[in-house]
Amino acid sequence: MDLDESDGVYPYVTSLDVRTARCLDVHRWMQSIPPLEADLKLVGLFEKWVSSALVLTYNKIDIHRDHADEFDYSLNLPIANTKDTFTCFYTTEHPPVTRYLPNGLPYDAYNEDSCQLIDKVEIMEPTLLNVKIPHGVTLNGGPIPRITIALRMSHV
Repeated sequence: MDLDESDGVYPYVTSLDVRTARCLDVHRWMQSIPPLEADLKLVGLFEKWVSSALVLTYNKIDIHRDHADEFDYSLNLPIANTKDTFTCFYTTEHPPVTRYLPNGLPYDAYNEDSCQLIDKVEIMEPTLLNVKIPHGVTLNGGPIPRITIALRMSHV
């Protein structure tokens, strides 16, 4: 999948080097970084690491809950432009509506008017998030895109 100037969760990205023009599997690439593998093994998360994705945020991300059976948590690594941006967590009594990303991945969407803010976190260092709790991302007018890499963790 080519990167463009739109929000997205990219498990695969096309190499920017036209000489190689290959598709990069983000999860395989992340697993090939020895210090990351060692650190995740040290804290007992390596065996629970099921997928990875590059996450680009150009706009506010509406309140949603990740709709994936294979993971409940995401270890988000800040890459660029994360200062003054927040992942916000909410509570709601209202049911979600299932929607789909452009790449076909489902997610549960919530009406912002029916949600109450619980807490928020600025991703300035690796942060473990429960993505089964309704959440969204706010940007405060800084440089874009906000870039993180999400290491998806099964039932930690």
